[in-house]
Amino acid sequence: MDSQSVVALHLNDLCQTKPERPGWSLTFGASCAEAAAICLDEQGHIEPIVLQVEGIQPCEIELK
Repeated sequence: MDSQSVVALHLNDLCQTKPERPGWSLTFGASCAEAAAICLDEQGHIEPIVLQVEGIQPCEIELK
């Protein structure tokens, strides 16, 4: 994949209201962010972490 398809996602953004996440509660977002941070830390990942997503619109997501 080329570098233009990399999307950055800050885990703290999951705790904010965004139009692309209708019905997503701030509490749920905070829980997801905390769970992701714990899992990544337990596996020894360091920032940034790049995830490759496959599907209809394959892309790379850089977690921060």
